[in-house]
Amino acid sequence: MHSSSVGEIAPGLYVTATPIGNLEDITLRALHVLRVCDRIVCEDTRVSTKLLDAYNIKKPLIVYHDRSADVVRHQIVAHLQNNEAIALISDAGTPLISDPGFKLVNECMLLNRKVTTLPGASAVLPAAILSGYATHAITFLGFASNLSSRDFELWRTSPTTLIFFEAPHKLVQELSNLRKFFKNRKVAVVREITKIHEEVIRGSFDEVLEHFLNKDPRGEIVIVLAPPESETLEPTDIDGDIALAMSTMSLKDSVALVAEMRGMSKGVVYKRAIALRNSIMPRKNNERGFQQDADIDE
Repeated sequence: MHSSSVGEIAPGLYVTATPIGNLEDITLRALHVLRVCDRIVCEDTRVSTKLLDAYNIKKPLIVYHDRSADVVRHQIVAHLQNNEAIALISDAGTPLISDPGFKLVNECMLLNRKVTTLPGASAVLPAAILSGYATHAITFLGFASNLSSRDFELWRTSPTTLIFFEAPHKLVQELSNLRKFFKNRKVAVVREITKIHEEVIRGSFDEVLEHFLNKDPRGEIVIVLAPPESETLEPTDIDGDIALAMSTMSLKDSVALVAEMRGMSKGVVYKRAIALRNSIMPRKNNERGFQQDADIDE
């Protein structure tokens, strides 16, 4: 008898986040779903069994990963069409975030099968927090080694904090590659998040590379790049950011936001904002507003 038939959980696909290191970082809801579902779809049974054994969970496992044939996905869908409740997990963290599963989710949706997610651990946000860099705007780009020079060039001038995953044995190579495009940024390498040997190495590319050059780093690794250093930007480079901010915010708030996002002085951003607004509307129509917003700290 399927667990779903006794009303414990409804039939469907449950995209379930699991810990990225510390096994205690799992939600009560995730444990409930793993215990009462009909079967679990995982990447590697050796990895998933460690978590399941820790919580005394015994369920049929289906191996599904990037190299799985389409037939495996169709088998999973067939179980769902048979009104089973299936949990989809990855080796660590949240499925579909640089992990397999999106094809399965899309197929389930096309067939009107229930799909829901159980949020939980993911390495992206903890790495952003531990880096110490700006977190109001971040961009996750997946594995650095999967990106091309054209991709890096596209994101070179992005004002956001950039986040990448990387395999330990490719870390030094990818740091050297990233330095060619992002040398005007600070970098942080965050590894073994939530584990005993959690480590954060911050600084310039040269400083971080020197730290790892003669080491053999292990564990899950996240690379975080701070927004560009202000001195590498021309004042006109921020016009688009200022215009976008001022379309919904006051001048003072727009200046504060863009200055923080770009890592620039409020005074520099303010002068550019004044010039930009004067070019759009005459000063006499906004003189009062300028006076009210003129209290900008350097």
